[in-house]
Amino acid sequence: MLSARRKLLIILLMGAVARLIPAPFYAHPWDMYIWFKSGELGLQDPNIYRFGDYVEYPWGFYAYPPAWLYWLIIVALLGGGTSFKIFMIKLPIILADIASAIVIYRIMRELDFDERKSLMASAIWLFNPITYFISSFWGMFDSMAVLFQLLAIHMLLRRRLILSGVMAGVGAAIKLVPALILIPAAIYLLKRRECGLGEAALKLILPASATFLAISTPFLTTPMEYLRAILLHAKSVGGFTYWMALSALINLSSFWFIPLIAFGIMMIFIARRMKADDHSMIWALTLTITSFLATSPKVNIQHMNFLIPMILMSKNLWGSKNVGRNLTMLIISAAAWIASAWIILAGFSPIYIGRLYVPESYEVGLPYIVNIASGIFGGTRLLASRNMIQRTLAGGTYYYM
Repeated sequence: MLSARRKLLIILLMGAVARLIPAPFYAHPWDMYIWFKSGELGLQDPNIYRFGDYVEYPWGFYAYPPAWLYWLIIVALLGGGTSFKIFMIKLPIILADIASAIVIYRIMRELDFDERKSLMASAIWLFNPITYFISSFWGMFDSMAVLFQLLAIHMLLRRRLILSGVMAGVGAAIKLVPALILIPAAIYLLKRRECGLGEAALKLILPASATFLAISTPFLTTPMEYLRAILLHAKSVGGFTYWMALSALINLSSFWFIPLIAFGIMMIFIARRMKADDHSMIWALTLTITSFLATSPKVNIQHMNFLIPMILMSKNLWGSKNVGRNLTMLIISAAAWIASAWIILAGFSPIYIGRLYVPESYEVGLPYIVNIASGIFGGTRLLASRNMIQRTLAGGTYYYM
């Protein structure tokens, strides 16, 4: 009979091989072009934020924190053909997927989940269509931020607070979402009376902030351009949210404060309801990320990667049919979105890298309808997840193994 370590190793090897084989041959035509150009510009001047919107894409040019940019510059420095560059750009994303599966397994074992559930969670993370497609075919780098989000949680469970803050800071320097875990994590420590507010800020929030600023240092000579870039996405509507339907009826830019108020109310609710045990902390972190994705207009399919491991590590997934059913529906809607995007974007062929194609109204057919409908439906699943989590926290119910 295979040991748990060998079973995990088999899962990891299968996940790696399944990703590495297609990696050089597929790419999102717009995002991969931005990665190519960002690396090339970075060789001339690392502070590419000063260039503004280098290409006139509706969603801007490089509109992210700088950690990912460092790797793009290295890839540009290495040179090589298109397939080699695509593979090298995706390589750290794929490695982050594999490493995240290991961290998920370790966190779950630390939370006293049994071996079967822990292995199953790692496998679901690696082989669900969202995580698999985004890293191996698309080439979007959310998984790297997810890895550091998970490492921050792992260090928090082990009470290595400074290192937890550093991990969260690195994650936020890749994409901002991991910074969301800091406030509920600090509240968790206060609830357990393990440290005061000042100590939590000093050991958790300050290291995270310092790490983010250290990684951002070369770009702080143009602070306004830097902030404008990393906050650019706050002004637009994503493709995997119910806000797409609302944006057709109202001008969302006039109501930008509504998502912030809604998220703020949820954070107050979390602070009041969180209990002083590790499983409550995991579920509160899950609710934080779910609430952010459920209220934010700018949500794309790759952002689900921040939520999926949190749900997998929570007790309610394994004890509540509703939570499991809702996660399944979310993944099915994402699979429909991916299938329609595959048709719309010509099979993610590298020959279309850099080509921006906006169809005329008379060209819009079934793939576009499926893409929009599945995106809106996926957004409603986020609302449903938030409501189920909220009811669970309010009732103080946890499902045990």
